[in-house]
Amino acid sequence: MNEWPPFQSILADLPVPNGYQLAQIGAEDVREVIALMERWYPDVTVGAESCHLREGFYLEKVQLREVSERRSVYGIIIKRGSEIVGLGTFERDDDAKFIFGHLGAIAPEHRGSGLASTCTEAFERMARAIGAELMIWTATLKHPYSQRMAEAAGYELAGIIPGFDRDMIEPGLVKRVYEAVYVKLLVPEAALQKPSRQAMTPKVRELFAHLFTPTAASD
Repeated sequence: MNEWPPFQSILADLPVPNGYQLAQIGAEDVREVIALMERWYPDVTVGAESCHLREGFYLEKVQLREVSERRSVYGIIIKRGSEIVGLGTFERDDDAKFIFGHLGAIAPEHRGSGLASTCTEAFERMARAIGAELMIWTATLKHPYSQRMAEAAGYELAGIIPGFDRDMIEPGLVKRVYEAVYVKLLVPEAALQKPSRQAMTPKVRELFAHLFTPTAASD
C-alpha cells in the first residue's frame, strides 16, 4: 500500500463542526492524550484499546507528526481552540491491504456535536489514500451507538464474535464481550472470489445466505 500521505493533503479540508479543528497527533500531545483518555473512557484500562494509555505505544507505533519512517498506526486529534477533545486511531495491514479502526473517543461534554461522523470520514479518506482494499470496524454490543455509526457510514455487518475483547463491566469486574464486525469494501465486487456452496458446511451456508446477497456465492 501507499505511504501515509501528508495530513494537509488529505484531512486538512475535511468538514468539521463549527469551532473544531483536526490535527495529526504529535509527541507533545501524547501525555495529555493519555490523561484525557483515562478521564473520558474509563473502560480503556483493559482490552485491546488499553494500549492508548501507554506512552510507548505512541512513541513506537503511531505515525506522530515528527516521525518520517512509516509506522502502522495513524492518529488524529480533535481540538477546540487549544483544548484536545477527541482522539481517533486506525491501523494498517500492508500484506492484506486492509485498515481497521483502532479507537475513537470524544470528550463526554462534546458528544453529540457531529464529531463522530468527522472521524468516520477521516478514516475512509485515509484508507483510500493509502490504497486499502477493505476497511474493518468493530462495534461493542454494550450499546448501539457505534453500530449505528458504522451502518450510517455504509459498512456491512459481517458477523458477531463472542469474547472478542475484554471490557470493564463495572469497577473490578472484567469480562470478555461480544462485538459486531463491520466491513466496507473499497474495491469492486468483481475483485472478490466468490465461495463455492460446496466449500461451505450447511451451517456456514445458512449464515452466509443470511449475511450476504444470494449471488455472493457461486454454484
